[in-house]
Amino acid sequence: MTGQCCLWIMDYGLIVKPLYEAQKMQPFTWGKPQREAFQKLKEALTTAPALGLPDLSKDFQLYVHERQRLALGVLTQRLGSWNRLVGYFSKQLDNISAGWPSCLRAVAATVLLIQEARELTMGRHRCLRAAYGDYGPGAKRGPLALSKQDDEIPGTTAEEGPLEHDGVEVIEYTYAARADLKDVPLKQPE
Repeated sequence: MTGQCCLWIMDYGLIVKPLYEAQKMQPFTWGKPQREAFQKLKEALTTAPALGLPDLSKDFQLYVHERQRLALGVLTQRLGSWNRLVGYFSKQLDNISAGWPSCLRAVAATVLLIQEARELTMGRHRCLRAAYGDYGPGAKRGPLALSKQDDEIPGTTAEEGPLEHDGVEVIEYTYAARADLKDVPLKQPE
């Protein structure tokens, strides 16, 4: 029942995660984590901040973050000098993306939430803000091409400044075969 309200609850996926995990267990167990999650969910349902209706004449800002293998995001629009909340997004990463290094999970979360936000933005221009890394022009040439989206991808928003990080190097390290492994047996193993 609460799934219909997930758009209005910040970090919905993180809150309900213990409840979904308890459903998978046989026999069903109701412990302290499930009780706490249920209480947080009840509180969130009664105190959720009011969201504004999307104004399709204005641009959108999509803030994205990946935490505990969940893609979390907030969609906002400028209203005067502040950002008005339009929607919250919370989506589980697929099993393949969840196994990636954190920098690649952040990219997967970004792509996933861009697709989710399209339902509210109706194709309107979005400015993307991500909590990890640099999604500048170099990211458009990566394996997950973001350039086909109607999004502005500004430089890093990390408080520490630009990260010294090479995503291509991480991909090569993660998926390349080890140089010391061969597909033929050794002639003299000892």
